[in-house]
Amino acid sequence: MDNGLSREQVAQWVGALRSGAYRQGHSALLDGTPYYGEVSEDDHDEDLPLLDVDNRTYCCLGVLGELQGLPLESLMAEIFLGSDYGEAQSILVTLNDGAWTFAQIADFLESAGDPTLWDFYR
Repeated sequence: MDNGLSREQVAQWVGALRSGAYRQGHSALLDGTPYYGEVSEDDHDEDLPLLDVDNRTYCCLGVLGELQGLPLESLMAEIFLGSDYGEAQSILVTLNDGAWTFAQIADFLESAGDPTLWDFYR
């Protein structure tokens, strides 16, 4: 099983972290102010609130999850990490929650060597 990421995935992720389009948060892949407007049943899991787009904050891994097309419900429930995350994810959580900026994390990702060899998932 391939536990790493492709160079293209990392380049897109680094670009997103530097873009200013994502506000950085801590202790959650995705967090924000709940929004209780009308939504179709197909677009939303009733057990989880929607998040107001203007108030979302992301962990660096939440940005990656969104880029990979994971549903908001998965990010909010932290299913993306699950219990099987590898050393690379653990390091990134520590950096993000340890007050590294997205720009610093992007620099780290670019200097971390071949991403196809990262222990991203167990």
